[in-house]
Amino acid sequence: LGVEPAPGDGLRSTDGVFRILSCSSCIEVKRVELLALGILELTREHPQLKFRWTHIGDGPTLQRVHDLLRSSPHVYERCSFPGTLPSSTVREWMAERPYDVFVNVSSSEGLPVTLMEAASSGIPLVATDVGGNSEIVQDRVGQLLPPDPTPRQLADVLYEMSLLHPEDVQSMSLSAKQVWAQKFSADSNYARFVQDLWSVSDKIPNPPR
Repeated sequence: LGVEPAPGDGLRSTDGVFRILSCSSCIEVKRVELLALGILELTREHPQLKFRWTHIGDGPTLQRVHDLLRSSPHVYERCSFPGTLPSSTVREWMAERPYDVFVNVSSSEGLPVTLMEAASSGIPLVATDVGGNSEIVQDRVGQLLPPDPTPRQLADVLYEMSLLHPEDVQSMSLSAKQVWAQKFSADSNYARFVQDLWSVSDKIPNPPR
């Protein structure tokens, strides 16, 4: 049924640092380790790239993520893991801090609320082509990955996103907000849902007494 409007317009980086955001439980299906491997590959292939990765969330696979990244201290120091945060705080971070891409690499999804929330803040999206992700991650909003991407494929897409001209980033940001408003606005979707329920109820004959 969508999400509420973002608490702010969202920001993009202006200091030459490419900022990556992800948010999920750290469990097998979310494959946060794959994202860590992709970022390690990104830094190996493009050591000159300035970046920061923030992952919001906690869970049993997070320790493996830390272990992977500690193998490259210069990468690890650019990553932050604030743990699980209240939904309202996550939304404030998306709207009030500069993020250049929101990433979801799950092996299975419905249609993640976090993708809708990121889009409402105008953050370009990168996600695996599973479940309903393709309904929101359209060409003008971001990029879809294969259902089972390699770390190299993920790194290549992230690097491509980092090279976007500011005007293209702005266009993608506006498109993300438009897709959210057209398809994933809770205000609009709940109203339509209620109207549909009333329409159906009008067609149901009164039950016998």
